[in-house]
Amino acid sequence: REEKKGRRDDMTLLSGVTDPDLVLPWVEALGANRLLLAGIHSLPMVGVRLVRHRGAVTPATLMVSWQSTSGLRFSFHSGHHLRMSRMAPVPGQDPESYAQLFVAELERTLGYLNSLKLVPRECPIRVVLITSSEMLDAVRPLCQGRSGMTFDMMPVHEVALRMGIKRPITTPFSDSLF
Repeated sequence: REEKKGRRDDMTLLSGVTDPDLVLPWVEALGANRLLLAGIHSLPMVGVRLVRHRGAVTPATLMVSWQSTSGLRFSFHSGHHLRMSRMAPVPGQDPESYAQLFVAELERTLGYLNSLKLVPRECPIRVVLITSSEMLDAVRPLCQGRSGMTFDMMPVHEVALRMGIKRPITTPFSDSLF
């Protein structure tokens, strides 16, 4: 619930499991073994913890990660709160194609955020991109000189090390961080 002058507005985030068959066997196994289930959380909701862990909390943070099975995940956080998350499929692992796709989807996401008025006025958006060093090198030149945004480009293997994940990560995917 968000306090407004003279009224209260409810803030709601809708999230759903689009394919229950993916989680149903796990839920049934837990039930069969009389284990309690506290909840099922989607990746964007868990991503809030990653934003906090990275010290990336700002009034407008857009975290972008690449999941191996689903593509680019754009999650917008306002402070500690997840406000919006969307996916964009990635057709291949070519760095130049990835960079072009990232920039196009970034523009689409920013347009969506602005249409919903989720970004506070005069507030720069902090874009946190987590992927491989090779992909970051391809993206970096396309992001220079963009006004109203700051970019934190983080190699996934370095983020993993800082989080205490000892196993080396050699892919551009962020799955193990979540």
